[in-house]
Amino acid sequence: MLEKIGRLRQKYPKASKVYEITVTPDGDQLNSKTEAGEIVWKKKALYDARVKYEGCYVLRTDRVELSDEEVRKTYVMLTRIERAFRCLKTSLGFRPVFHQLEMRSDSHLFISVPAYHIPHTIESRLRSHGDHRSWETIRTVLSTHRRLTIEYNYKEEEIIRHGHMRLCRLPETEHKIIYHRLGLSDLPLGRRYTIENL
Repeated sequence: MLEKIGRLRQKYPKASKVYEITVTPDGDQLNSKTEAGEIVWKKKALYDARVKYEGCYVLRTDRVELSDEEVRKTYVMLTRIERAFRCLKTSLGFRPVFHQLEMRSDSHLFISVPAYHIPHTIESRLRSHGDHRSWETIRTVLSTHRRLTIEYNYKEEEIIRHGHMRLCRLPETEHKIIYHRLGLSDLPLGRRYTIENL
């Protein structure tokens, strides 16, 4: 047991500094063959000083006219924008960027900024209904609602025709909730048929 505790202390040195661990043997003396009767750990005085600022951020800005709440909201908005851009660049194939010319970089930016407004609008509308999911989560949830293409052949008056039918799968409960909050129909696209002669 002492060896295991020693390995844990070595693996997590910061945590081991703030805890005092005592192993009480099951018998009279502690050796390599004695089983541990009791393991007691307690926080050292150093613990409170160390954890006082855990989970805290220090935000610095030169905008002295902003209140603390405005600085926090700006920071949260920035992280939301960065997360949305990261997600968009992956799904739209905008990454990696190898542009050498300014004109190409401008084009890339021109596509990226309007593309960002779509997920931002969706997130904003959902937040107005108390739904605080990120664009990535929304996209993952809605990815299971698919539009299908069914191909078939049929014979009509000795002519073989080839048909395509496009239809949406029925939405799941979670899909309906998102569509309802966005003011959309459960089935945004109806069935479409196309027929061609073979």
